[in-house]
Amino acid sequence: MIPAGEADADADGFRGCGGDCDDTRASVNPNGTEVCNGLDDDCDGSVDEGVTARYYRDSDSDGYGLASSFQDACSQPTGYVVSSTDCNDTLASVNPVPSKSATRSTTTATR
Repeated sequence: MIPAGEADADADGFRGCGGDCDDTRASVNPNGTEVCNGLDDDCDGSVDEGVTARYYRDSDSDGYGLASSFQDACSQPTGYVVSSTDCNDTLASVNPVPSKSATRSTTTATR
C-alpha cells in the first residue's frame, strides 16, 4: 500500500522509497521479472542477470574463440562465437579440429 502523499508514477504498487528503481516503467519494480533488455527489471542492482549468454571473441574467424576474451550478451555479437576452445586465435588453421593430414599421419602411424 502506498502511503498518502507518496507518489507511484507508474502505478505498479511500488514507490521510490519502497524499492522501485524506475518509477517510469511499471514492469520495473522489486517484483519484476528480469528480461534481456539492458534494464534492472527486478531492482536488485544488476542488469540482465541470469538471462544472457557468454560469447567468445573469434579474431581469426575459424569458429572458435579464446576463453580469456568474452562478452556476456542477450544475442551473439558479430565476431563472437559460443566455443571457447581455440588455443591460437591469430591463425585460423590452428583450432581444436584436427586437420585431414594430421588425422592421416596418426592413422598411418598406428597401423
